[in-house]
Amino acid sequence: MDKQKLLDAVATALTNGTVSKNELLGVLERHSATGKEHESSSPSRISAVDIMFYIAAIVLFAAIVALIGQSWDSGVGVRIFLSAGLGTLFWSTAVYLIHLAKKSDVRNGITNALLLTGSLSLITGGFIIANEFVDFDEASYYAASATLLILGLLHIIFGSQIKRDLLVLMGVLLSVTAFPTLVLGLLGETSVPMYINSLIVAMSGGLLAYATRIVSWIGLGSQAAAKAFDSLGAFVALMSLYVASYDDGTGLLWLIVLIMGIIGLFYLSIVKQDKLMLGNGSFFLVIAIITISFRYFSDYGVAASLFVGAVGLIATAIVATTINRRYIK
Repeated sequence: MDKQKLLDAVATALTNGTVSKNELLGVLERHSATGKEHESSSPSRISAVDIMFYIAAIVLFAAIVALIGQSWDSGVGVRIFLSAGLGTLFWSTAVYLIHLAKKSDVRNGITNALLLTGSLSLITGGFIIANEFVDFDEASYYAASATLLILGLLHIIFGSQIKRDLLVLMGVLLSVTAFPTLVLGLLGETSVPMYINSLIVAMSGGLLAYATRIVSWIGLGSQAAAKAFDSLGAFVALMSLYVASYDDGTGLLWLIVLIMGIIGLFYLSIVKQDKLMLGNGSFFLVIAIITISFRYFSDYGVAASLFVGAVGLIATAIVATTINRRYIK
């Protein structure tokens, strides 16, 4: 039913008494209240000011790393204090600001900056401490995966207590990274095809997207954080499949799997109304087309490869534009 027919139907219902004016106003009020509630509950976008605070946090962390390097010969105690010690101090200051009654955008930006700098400092300190107890040269993947997992759990628990998705998401990222670190380290001692390593990384991308849902489902993160790593997980999975396509003997198979994954990502972008997924799919489709054109049509000359690539790029642009205009609102 188009707009004019809908308005005519409402006017007819009001005229013959099927719907009263008060009933119509009540429906409009409930709809307006629901819309406001949804708008207030939806996560706010990161503003340019927030990005500046995050950049300042990264610059501050870079200064701390430089200070650690300059004082490295002063002893392990100094290194731990300048990393984990300062990180704990930054987190404590952020908690103090969070519990203040008066709130402001500036204070919120400073709090986020302190949390990010503290997190990066604690991660650095965690590896410094782990290096004092475990020889990374002999069991690097065991020590690294254990350190990542411990740091990840620390971030998830602390972030859930202060209701900050930034720390929860960093904790999920650290925890999930422990999986490929351990498995790839174990596989590094054996002779396995390259595509096996690529599949491990691809599985990690799927695990990353699924882990945020688990964390939100058990109440450690907000609903807004449940889908935060969907696009990143898809990017990691598709990139791994693309790397696997260079494996000797099975490259063509994994290139076909990559194209099927891209088609699936296009479908997910429509279902989830996610333009980032559409962008990921378009990006890897372009790469796949260029790879196919030069890998399988180079025998016919450079002109043939460029022609196939150009046609494929035009087709990709048409598909992406059609999906974006018709199916993603």
